[in-house]
Amino acid sequence: MTKTFDNLAQRGVNYFLETMPSFRAADSAFASEKEQENAYNFIKNIYKKIYDDPTIIGFKISPDDFIPNPWYPSRDKPGVYNAVRNCIKKINIFVETIFKVILLGEANGDKILLANNYKISALMLRKFSAFEIESEKTENGIVFSFPKNTLHGLKLLANISNEHAKNSATEFHNKMRTSFLLFSHGAFNPDFMAEVFRNVFENKEAFDKTVEYFENNGFIKVENKHYQSGINGDFATLDYVKFFGKPKDYIDGAWKSNYILGIEFKYNESAQIPTMISLHIPNLRKVFQNADKMSDGVKDFVSRYNNCNGCGYCNQMNKERPIRFVKVGEKNICTVFAFGFTWNHFFGDLWFPNEIIPLMEFIQTSDIF
Repeated sequence: MTKTFDNLAQRGVNYFLETMPSFRAADSAFASEKEQENAYNFIKNIYKKIYDDPTIIGFKISPDDFIPNPWYPSRDKPGVYNAVRNCIKKINIFVETIFKVILLGEANGDKILLANNYKISALMLRKFSAFEIESEKTENGIVFSFPKNTLHGLKLLANISNEHAKNSATEFHNKMRTSFLLFSHGAFNPDFMAEVFRNVFENKEAFDKTVEYFENNGFIKVENKHYQSGINGDFATLDYVKFFGKPKDYIDGAWKSNYILGIEFKYNESAQIPTMISLHIPNLRKVFQNADKMSDGVKDFVSRYNNCNGCGYCNQMNKERPIRFVKVGEKNICTVFAFGFTWNHFFGDLWFPNEIIPLMEFIQTSDIF
Protein backbone atom coordinates (compact mmCIF):
# COMPACT_ATOMS: atom_id res chain seq x y z
CA MET A 1 0.00 0.00 0.00
CA THR A 2 1.38 3.40 -1.02
CA LYS A 3 1.36 5.97 1.79
CA THR A 4 1.85 9.71 1.70
CA PHE A 5 2.70 12.00 4.61
CA ASP A 6 2.64 15.68 5.44
CA ASN A 7 6.43 15.76 5.55
CA LEU A 8 9.47 13.51 5.18
CA ALA A 9 10.09 13.18 8.92
CA GLN A 10 6.64 11.62 9.33
CA ARG A 11 7.65 8.90 6.89
CA GLY A 12 10.55 8.00 9.17
CA VAL A 13 8.46 8.14 12.35
CA ASN A 14 5.80 5.97 10.73
CA TYR A 15 8.33 3.12 10.70
CA PHE A 16 8.08 2.93 14.50
CA LEU A 17 4.28 3.16 14.56
CA GLU A 18 3.89 0.49 11.87
CA THR A 19 6.30 -1.95 13.46
CA MET A 20 4.95 -1.80 17.01
CA PRO A 21 3.01 -4.93 17.97
CA SER A 22 -0.20 -4.85 19.96
CA PHE A 23 0.19 -4.80 23.73
CA ARG A 24 0.87 -8.16 25.38
CA ALA A 25 1.79 -8.23 29.06
CA ALA A 26 4.58 -10.38 30.45
CA ASP A 27 3.98 -12.63 33.43
CA SER A 28 5.73 -10.62 36.14
CA ALA A 29 5.42 -9.85 39.83
CA PHE A 30 7.56 -6.73 39.38
CA ALA A 31 5.07 -4.74 37.27
CA SER A 32 1.31 -5.22 37.03
CA GLU A 33 -0.44 -5.61 33.68
CA LYS A 34 -1.71 -2.04 34.00
CA GLU A 35 1.79 -0.71 34.67
CA GLN A 36 3.06 -2.62 31.65
CA GLU A 37 0.26 -1.21 29.50
CA ASN A 38 1.13 2.29 30.73
CA ALA A 39 4.74 1.70 29.68
CA TYR A 40 3.65 0.43 26.25
CA ASN A 41 1.48 3.52 25.73
CA PHE A 42 4.31 5.76 26.93
CA ILE A 43 6.62 4.39 24.21
CA LYS A 44 3.93 4.59 21.56
CA ASN A 45 3.05 8.17 22.51
CA ILE A 46 6.67 9.19 21.95
CA TYR A 47 6.27 8.31 18.29
CA LYS A 48 2.80 9.84 18.06
CA LYS A 49 4.06 13.15 19.46
CA ILE A 50 7.02 13.23 17.07
CA TYR A 51 4.71 12.32 14.19
CA ASP A 52 2.36 15.20 15.04
CA ASP A 53 5.23 17.66 15.50
CA PRO A 54 8.62 16.47 14.19
CA THR A 55 10.26 19.72 15.35
CA ILE A 56 9.77 18.58 18.96
CA ILE A 57 13.11 16.73 18.80
CA GLY A 58 14.75 18.97 16.24
CA PHE A 59 13.64 17.71 12.84
CA LYS A 60 13.38 20.22 10.05
CA ILE A 61 10.18 20.12 8.02
CA SER A 62 10.73 19.11 4.40
CA PRO A 63 8.28 17.81 1.79
CA ASP A 64 7.41 14.13 1.80
CA ASP A 65 9.11 11.96 -0.78
CA PHE A 66 10.01 8.32 -1.38
CA ILE A 67 12.31 6.14 -3.47
CA PRO A 68 10.38 4.50 -6.32
CA ASN A 69 12.82 1.57 -6.64
CA PRO A 70 14.18 0.18 -3.34
CA TRP A 71 17.09 -1.50 -5.14
CA TYR A 72 18.51 1.84 -6.32
CA PRO A 73 17.99 4.39 -3.51
CA SER A 74 21.05 6.47 -4.34
CA ARG A 75 20.40 6.53 -8.07
CA ASP A 76 16.73 7.52 -8.09
CA LYS A 77 16.45 9.84 -5.08
CA PRO A 78 19.94 10.46 -3.66
CA GLY A 79 18.87 12.40 -0.59
CA VAL A 80 15.58 10.76 0.36
CA TYR A 81 16.88 7.39 1.52
CA ASN A 82 19.54 8.89 3.80
CA ALA A 83 17.15 11.54 5.13
CA VAL A 84 14.60 8.91 6.21
CA ARG A 85 17.25 6.60 7.65
CA ASN A 86 18.82 9.51 9.56
CA CYS A 87 15.39 10.34 10.96
CA ILE A 88 15.10 6.79 12.29
CA LYS A 89 18.64 6.93 13.64
CA LYS A 90 17.90 10.16 15.52
CA ILE A 91 14.75 8.72 17.09
CA ASN A 92 16.63 5.55 18.02
CA ILE A 93 19.28 7.63 19.81
CA PHE A 94 16.55 9.46 21.74
CA VAL A 95 14.74 6.25 22.76
CA GLU A 96 18.01 4.46 23.54
CA THR A 97 18.92 7.25 25.95
CA ILE A 98 15.60 6.73 27.77
CA PHE A 99 16.31 3.00 27.73
CA LYS A 100 19.71 3.50 29.40
CA VAL A 101 18.24 5.82 32.04
CA ILE A 102 15.67 3.14 32.90
CA LEU A 103 18.07 0.22 32.73
CA LEU A 104 20.96 1.77 34.67
CA GLY A 105 19.04 3.99 37.08
CA GLU A 106 17.86 3.23 40.61
CA ALA A 107 14.06 3.43 40.75
CA ASN A 108 12.01 4.75 43.65
CA GLY A 109 8.28 5.18 43.02
CA ASP A 110 7.81 7.25 39.86
CA LYS A 111 11.36 8.61 40.04
CA ILE A 112 14.69 7.16 39.06
CA LEU A 113 18.24 8.25 39.96
CA LEU A 114 20.94 8.05 37.32
CA ALA A 115 24.39 8.28 38.92
CA ASN A 116 26.90 10.94 37.93
CA ASN A 117 29.07 8.52 35.95
CA TYR A 118 26.54 8.56 33.10
CA LYS A 119 26.28 11.91 31.29
CA ILE A 120 23.27 13.27 29.41
CA SER A 121 23.46 16.55 27.52
CA ALA A 122 21.37 19.57 28.50
CA LEU A 123 19.78 19.47 25.04
CA MET A 124 18.64 15.88 25.55
CA LEU A 125 17.20 16.78 28.96
CA ARG A 126 15.19 19.59 27.36
CA LYS A 127 13.85 17.13 24.79
CA PHE A 128 12.87 14.76 27.61
CA SER A 129 10.61 17.39 29.16
CA ALA A 130 8.46 17.47 26.02
CA PHE A 131 7.61 13.80 26.70
CA GLU A 132 6.66 14.15 30.38
CA ILE A 133 10.11 13.19 31.64
CA GLU A 134 11.25 15.83 34.12
CA SER A 135 14.81 15.96 35.42
CA GLU A 136 16.60 17.49 38.39
CA LYS A 137 20.34 17.50 38.95
CA THR A 138 21.48 16.53 42.44
CA GLU A 139 24.87 15.86 44.05
CA ASN A 140 24.32 12.11 43.49
CA GLY A 141 23.26 12.36 39.84
CA ILE A 142 20.13 13.22 37.87
CA VAL A 143 16.69 12.38 39.23
CA PHE A 144 14.10 11.71 36.52
CA SER A 145 10.36 11.82 37.11
CA PHE A 146 8.06 9.75 34.87
CA PRO A 147 4.26 9.77 34.50
CA LYS A 148 2.44 8.08 37.35
CA ASN A 149 2.40 4.26 37.39
CA THR A 150 4.66 4.00 34.34
CA LEU A 151 8.18 3.51 35.68
CA HIS A 152 7.84 -0.08 36.92
CA GLY A 153 6.52 -1.16 33.54
CA LEU A 154 9.37 0.65 31.77
CA LYS A 155 11.94 -0.92 34.10
CA LEU A 156 10.56 -4.38 33.36
CA LEU A 157 10.51 -3.64 29.62
CA ALA A 158 14.14 -2.44 29.68
CA ASN A 159 15.27 -5.54 31.58
CA ILE A 160 13.41 -7.89 29.22
CA SER A 161 14.87 -6.10 26.20
CA ASN A 162 18.40 -6.24 27.61
CA GLU A 163 18.19 -9.91 28.60
CA HIS A 164 16.73 -10.85 25.23
CA ALA A 165 19.68 -9.14 23.54
CA LYS A 166 22.16 -11.15 25.60
CA ASN A 167 20.38 -14.42 24.95
CA SER A 168 19.90 -13.85 21.24
CA ALA A 169 23.40 -12.57 20.44
CA THR A 170 23.93 -15.65 18.29
CA GLU A 171 24.96 -16.06 14.68
CA PHE A 172 21.64 -14.54 13.58
CA HIS A 173 21.69 -11.39 15.66
CA ASN A 174 23.88 -8.45 16.57
CA LYS A 175 24.06 -7.69 20.28
CA MET A 176 24.47 -3.93 19.88
CA ARG A 177 21.61 -3.81 17.40
CA THR A 178 19.10 -5.63 19.59
CA SER A 179 19.89 -4.36 23.10
CA PHE A 180 17.00 -1.87 23.14
CA LEU A 181 15.01 -3.29 20.22
CA LEU A 182 12.17 -4.72 22.31
CA PHE A 183 12.11 -1.57 24.44
CA SER A 184 11.75 0.69 21.40
CA HIS A 185 8.82 -1.44 20.19
CA GLY A 186 7.07 -1.68 23.56
CA ALA A 187 7.37 -5.46 23.23
CA PHE A 188 7.31 -7.38 26.50
CA ASN A 189 7.32 -10.59 24.45
CA PRO A 190 10.11 -11.04 21.85
CA ASP A 191 8.10 -12.99 19.28
CA PHE A 192 6.20 -10.19 17.54
CA MET A 193 7.33 -9.59 13.96
CA ALA A 194 4.86 -12.01 12.35
CA GLU A 195 2.06 -9.95 13.90
CA VAL A 196 3.67 -6.72 12.68
CA PHE A 197 3.92 -7.89 9.08
CA ARG A 198 0.45 -9.40 9.14
CA ASN A 199 -0.88 -5.98 10.17
CA VAL A 200 0.78 -4.16 7.28
CA PHE A 201 -0.16 -6.64 4.53
CA GLU A 202 -3.60 -6.20 3.02
CA ASN A 203 -4.13 -9.84 2.09
CA LYS A 204 -4.24 -11.52 5.51
CA GLU A 205 -5.29 -14.90 4.12
CA ALA A 206 -2.31 -15.05 1.78
CA PHE A 207 0.05 -13.96 4.55
CA ASP A 208 -1.37 -16.53 6.99
CA LYS A 209 -1.07 -19.37 4.48
CA THR A 210 2.51 -18.40 3.64
CA VAL A 211 3.67 -18.17 7.27
CA GLU A 212 1.80 -21.33 8.24
CA TYR A 213 3.74 -23.31 5.64
CA PHE A 214 7.14 -22.13 6.88
CA GLU A 215 6.29 -22.53 10.56
CA ASN A 216 4.99 -26.08 10.04
CA ASN A 217 7.81 -27.36 7.85
CA GLY A 218 10.95 -27.02 9.92
CA PHE A 219 12.11 -23.54 8.89
CA ILE A 220 13.98 -21.46 11.48
CA LYS A 221 12.32 -18.17 12.36
CA VAL A 222 14.65 -15.17 12.63
CA GLU A 223 13.37 -11.74 13.62
CA ASN A 224 15.13 -8.41 12.99
CA LYS A 225 18.40 -9.71 11.60
CA HIS A 226 21.44 -7.46 11.30
CA TYR A 227 22.59 -6.92 7.72
CA GLN A 228 26.27 -7.56 7.00
CA SER A 229 26.40 -6.62 3.32
CA GLY A 230 27.16 -2.92 3.55
CA ILE A 231 23.52 -1.84 3.58
CA ASN A 232 23.12 1.52 5.32
CA GLY A 233 21.23 0.63 8.45
CA ASP A 234 18.94 -2.16 9.59
CA PHE A 235 15.31 -2.83 8.82
CA ALA A 236 12.40 -4.56 10.51
CA THR A 237 12.65 -8.10 9.14
CA LEU A 238 11.18 -11.56 9.50
CA ASP A 239 12.90 -14.56 7.91
CA TYR A 240 12.10 -18.26 7.76
CA VAL A 241 15.19 -20.23 6.69
CA LYS A 242 16.71 -23.64 6.09
CA PHE A 243 20.41 -24.11 5.37
CA PHE A 244 21.95 -25.94 2.43
CA GLY A 245 25.66 -26.42 2.91
CA LYS A 246 27.71 -24.70 5.60
CA PRO A 247 26.04 -21.41 6.65
CA LYS A 248 27.87 -18.20 7.37
CA ASP A 249 27.59 -16.62 10.82
CA TYR A 250 24.74 -14.35 9.73
CA ILE A 251 21.68 -14.27 7.50
CA ASP A 252 21.96 -11.65 4.80
CA GLY A 253 19.48 -10.22 2.33
CA ALA A 254 17.51 -12.82 0.40
CA TRP A 255 18.79 -11.56 -2.95
CA LYS A 256 22.28 -12.91 -2.19
CA SER A 257 21.52 -16.00 -0.08
CA ASN A 258 23.36 -18.72 -1.96
CA TYR A 259 23.14 -21.24 0.90
CA ILE A 260 19.67 -20.55 2.33
CA LEU A 261 16.14 -21.61 1.39
CA GLY A 262 13.19 -19.64 2.70
CA ILE A 263 11.55 -16.25 2.73
CA GLU A 264 12.33 -12.72 3.90
CA PHE A 265 9.79 -10.06 4.89
CA LYS A 266 11.25 -6.56 5.15
CA TYR A 267 9.87 -3.12 5.98
CA ASN A 268 11.76 -0.43 4.03
CA GLU A 269 10.21 2.84 5.15
CA SER A 270 11.81 5.00 2.47
CA ALA A 271 10.25 3.01 -0.40
CA GLN A 272 7.03 3.91 -2.16
CA ILE A 273 5.55 0.61 -0.96
CA PRO A 274 7.52 -0.19 2.22
CA THR A 275 6.58 -3.86 2.61
CA MET A 276 8.82 -6.24 0.66
CA ILE A 277 8.85 -10.03 0.31
CA SER A 278 11.84 -11.91 -1.12
CA LEU A 279 12.70 -15.57 -1.57
CA HIS A 280 15.90 -17.14 -0.28
CA ILE A 281 16.95 -19.63 -2.98
CA PRO A 282 20.15 -21.65 -2.47
CA ASN A 283 22.51 -22.09 -5.41
CA LEU A 284 20.40 -20.51 -8.13
CA ARG A 285 22.35 -22.16 -10.93
CA LYS A 286 21.91 -25.66 -9.56
CA VAL A 287 18.18 -25.14 -8.96
CA PHE A 288 17.43 -23.74 -12.40
CA GLN A 289 19.66 -26.21 -14.23
CA ASN A 290 17.19 -28.81 -12.98
CA ALA A 291 14.16 -27.03 -14.38
CA ASP A 292 13.34 -30.10 -16.46
CA LYS A 293 12.48 -31.89 -13.19
CA MET A 294 10.04 -29.15 -12.15
CA SER A 295 6.31 -29.42 -12.55
CA ASP A 296 4.82 -27.22 -15.25
CA GLY A 297 3.47 -24.87 -12.56
CA VAL A 298 6.83 -24.39 -10.85
CA LYS A 299 8.62 -24.01 -14.18
CA ASP A 300 6.09 -21.39 -15.27
CA PHE A 301 6.52 -19.52 -11.98
CA VAL A 302 10.32 -19.30 -12.04
CA SER A 303 10.39 -18.37 -15.74
CA ARG A 304 8.33 -15.25 -15.01
CA TYR A 305 10.87 -13.78 -12.59
CA ASN A 306 14.59 -13.07 -12.25
CA ASN A 307 15.09 -12.76 -16.00
CA CYS A 308 18.63 -11.83 -17.06
CA ASN A 309 18.73 -8.20 -18.19
CA GLY A 310 22.31 -8.26 -19.46
CA CYS A 311 23.61 -5.95 -16.73
CA GLY A 312 27.13 -7.40 -17.11
CA TYR A 313 27.84 -7.84 -13.40
CA CYS A 314 28.70 -11.51 -13.77
CA ASN A 315 31.43 -10.95 -16.37
CA GLN A 316 32.55 -7.42 -15.56
CA MET A 317 36.09 -8.58 -14.82
CA ASN A 318 36.33 -10.68 -17.96
CA LYS A 319 34.13 -9.83 -20.90
CA GLU A 320 35.15 -13.07 -22.59
CA ARG A 321 33.39 -15.02 -19.86
CA PRO A 322 29.82 -16.12 -20.76
CA ILE A 323 26.95 -14.34 -19.04
CA ARG A 324 25.71 -16.47 -16.15
CA PHE A 325 22.13 -17.44 -16.86
CA VAL A 326 20.15 -20.64 -17.25
CA LYS A 327 17.45 -21.08 -19.86
CA VAL A 328 14.07 -22.05 -18.44
CA GLY A 329 11.58 -22.41 -21.24
CA GLU A 330 12.10 -19.38 -23.45
CA LYS A 331 13.51 -17.20 -20.64
CA ASN A 332 17.09 -16.58 -19.53
CA ILE A 333 17.11 -16.75 -15.72
CA CYS A 334 19.87 -14.94 -13.80
CA THR A 335 21.88 -17.27 -11.55
CA VAL A 336 23.98 -14.65 -9.73
CA PHE A 337 21.41 -12.73 -7.66
CA ALA A 338 17.73 -13.33 -6.92
CA PHE A 339 16.58 -9.72 -7.31
CA GLY A 340 13.63 -10.86 -9.43
CA PHE A 341 12.11 -12.96 -6.67
CA THR A 342 11.08 -9.87 -4.71
CA TRP A 343 7.66 -8.30 -4.50
CA ASN A 344 6.41 -5.13 -2.82
CA HIS A 345 3.17 -6.72 -1.66
CA PHE A 346 0.85 -9.61 -2.38
CA PHE A 347 -0.85 -8.70 -5.60
CA GLY A 348 -4.12 -10.33 -4.56
CA ASP A 349 -5.91 -13.61 -3.96
CA LEU A 350 -3.73 -16.55 -2.97
CA TRP A 351 -1.37 -16.63 -5.95
CA PHE A 352 1.70 -16.01 -3.79
CA PRO A 353 1.63 -18.98 -1.39
CA ASN A 354 0.07 -21.18 -4.08
CA GLU A 355 3.10 -20.56 -6.33
CA ILE A 356 6.03 -20.33 -3.93
CA ILE A 357 5.16 -23.36 -1.79
CA PRO A 358 5.55 -25.81 -4.72
CA LEU A 359 8.94 -24.22 -5.48
CA MET A 360 10.01 -24.66 -1.84
CA GLU A 361 8.84 -28.28 -1.95
CA PHE A 362 10.70 -28.95 -5.20
CA ILE A 363 14.01 -27.67 -3.79
CA GLN A 364 13.62 -29.70 -0.59
CA THR A 365 12.45 -32.99 -2.08
CA SER A 366 14.42 -33.17 -5.33
CA ASP A 367 17.85 -34.79 -5.45
CA ILE A 368 19.66 -31.71 -6.75
CA PHE A 369 21.50 -31.06 -3.47
